[in-house]
Amino acid sequence: MRKFFDLFYGRGAGDFATNDSFQIVFFYWALIGIKPLRPLGLFRSLHMLFCWICLLMSPIAFNVGFMQVVQNSSMTVILTTLQATLNVLALPLKAIVTGVYLERLRSVEPIFKCLDARYHSAEERFTIKDSVIKSSRLFVIVGGIYFAYGTISWLPALFTHSQPLNTWLPFIDWIPEPTINFWLHFLFEVLYVYFLLVSQFTNDIYSAIYLKALRTHITLLAERVSRLGENPKHNDDDNYRDLIDCVRSHQELLE
Repeated sequence: MRKFFDLFYGRGAGDFATNDSFQIVFFYWALIGIKPLRPLGLFRSLHMLFCWICLLMSPIAFNVGFMQVVQNSSMTVILTTLQATLNVLALPLKAIVTGVYLERLRSVEPIFKCLDARYHSAEERFTIKDSVIKSSRLFVIVGGIYFAYGTISWLPALFTHSQPLNTWLPFIDWIPEPTINFWLHFLFEVLYVYFLLVSQFTNDIYSAIYLKALRTHITLLAERVSRLGENPKHNDDDNYRDLIDCVRSHQELLE
């Protein structure tokens, strides 16, 4: 497993593989409990359970919080809470779909591994490497945008001594001491928002990274087909084997 900054800057020995593009996405899915870690011990099971409770409860926490602020808050606070509530409604469904189809998503890895094995020239390996680098940088850019939204939501609230998105956090909200109640609610809400943002943007970014990898191999195959029969060292049998190999690559891309 390569380090993320090696993927981002294209550093490290050895060839880059197309599957390296998905490495960081699967890491974050494991971090937020969508992807189970093996072996699944007690601590990891509790971690997954807690993460799924947070994901599934998010629409309730935001909707109840919205109903509370409607009664005694300004229009700015109401609209801010409303847009966050609307954004979080479909988040549990997206997480469930990702969890259910996780093995299907992982099933493309052996296919991409077979496709990578057909390209050996420096130019072809650089094309795969460039795809991995761009995917890693796209992940950082999109993640930065989502995290910037999270920071903008809590930073002004810190100076105005208010809650960022006014979510309903029952066990914390029941604390009678106002100061402890406020700061525990504030801290947990900030962490909760970043947790949900990670779930949201990793689900959103996977399809873009997948299509980037797929497009890279379509381009490589098209270039390979265009060069069929141009190698003076190859006889008819060699050209025929190259053609059959291109057909196999095409079938794997369709798969």
